[in-house]
Amino acid sequence: MKKKAVDGTATVFVRWNEGNARFDEFNDFCRAVAKCLRRAERIVSKDDEKIRYRIVSLQASSASLTLEPIHLGNGHDPGLDVIEFFRDTVFRLQAGKQVDSRLTTDDLQAFRDLATPLQRTARQVWIGEASLTPKYVSRIDKILSIATPSEGSVTGRLEGIHIHDHRHKANTGYGL
Repeated sequence: MKKKAVDGTATVFVRWNEGNARFDEFNDFCRAVAKCLRRAERIVSKDDEKIRYRIVSLQASSASLTLEPIHLGNGHDPGLDVIEFFRDTVFRLQAGKQVDSRLTTDDLQAFRDLATPLQRTARQVWIGEASLTPKYVSRIDKILSIATPSEGSVTGRLEGIHIHDHRHKANTGYGL
C-alpha cells in the first residue's frame, strides 16, 4: 500500500499476515521507528533537545501511523529536516543508493530493525513511499559488513577518542 507522504510527516504502514496487528509487535515496530527518528535527530539537529512527535493519523486492521514533529520554538524547525532525513535514508537504503556518510554502524542497525516485522508475521512494511523488502535488509548488511569490529591492543600515545559521532569526542592530551 503506497502512502503519499504529506510534507513534514512520516507515514509508516505494516500489513500483517493475520489481518489485525498484534499490540506487542506493533509496539516493537513503533519503538524501532522512534529509535530511527532519534538517531536522525542526532545527525540533523544541532540541538541536544529531543523533538516531540504527534500522531496525526492512525488506522487499524493492518497498521498505518502518520507522525508529525511538534514545532516548539520560533526559529527554524529541525523536525521537518529530521522527517525528511528519515524518509530519504529509508528510500536510499531500499533503492541501493548512497546513504549519508554521517550514519554510524549503530544508526544503520536501527534502520535495519525497521524490517523486523517482515521476519515475523508481516507481509509488507512501508515507510513513506518505500516498501521494505529483503533487499533493504541485505543492502544494510552489506554496508555493515564493511566495518568489522576487532579486538586487540594498541601501544603508543592516545591523543583523542572518537566514539561514533561528533558530540562525543574527547581529547586527552596525555599519553596512556
